[in-house]
Amino acid sequence: MTVNELERIRAHYPIGTRIELLSMEDQYAPIQPGTRGSVAAIDDMGTLHMKWDNGRTLGVVPGVDQFRKLSMEEIAEEKLDKYLSCLQNEVFPLVDFGYLQTSYENHDTEYPNEILGKMHSKLTEIYGRDKFDEDDCDVLLPAVIRQINGDKEYIGLVQLSLQDSGEHFGTILLTQDGALSSEWTDLSDEQKAIWKDLGRYDYFYTGEIENDIHVDWRDCPDELFNRLEGIRDQSGGGMQLT
Repeated sequence: MTVNELERIRAHYPIGTRIELLSMEDQYAPIQPGTRGSVAAIDDMGTLHMKWDNGRTLGVVPGVDQFRKLSMEEIAEEKLDKYLSCLQNEVFPLVDFGYLQTSYENHDTEYPNEILGKMHSKLTEIYGRDKFDEDDCDVLLPAVIRQINGDKEYIGLVQLSLQDSGEHFGTILLTQDGALSSEWTDLSDEQKAIWKDLGRYDYFYTGEIENDIHVDWRDCPDELFNRLEGIRDQSGGGMQLT
């Protein structure tokens, strides 16, 4: 392999690149087609040393093994799914939803803030940051959801399309019945009533999004802005009011 060929491989597959295996020539213990993994290193022969998602580390050879780079959309979907799974398995089981409901009713923000902090910490753990742009495609962000024509307030998650300047297309509320989305088809009548009673709402999230034209942080009350700022500061972030 020439120096130029090696440089091209390293430029095309920088460390951390996500790939999916299509086929492997190893006749003894090949990685199964469809397996995904991350490039860990590239040696002087051009072999991509891998960290496969199934725990294996067998390398792939360009021009011999068949594989492809994941698209920006696929990588974004992987991270979103990983974040949601983390919340479902590591955060939500620890939440006292009854106490959370009492906090809502008493307008006590201490426990909701604690939960938001845990969700935000997991967000930065998975993404390595809490600032996002259109390359992240779709994201799920911890947020405070507020009734527009009333005083109801929930914490939860908002799903936003960053390729559409922050277009909102999903909300999950954390309620006394757990996590609830208005999009779910198996809600009980009582759970549907939660969404009906909430009515129109706005939201402000803990992350930072570049060029979100749907949320104007100048409309965020100072008390709420300071709450969210404090949560982000715990993870080394800090919002810019623009």
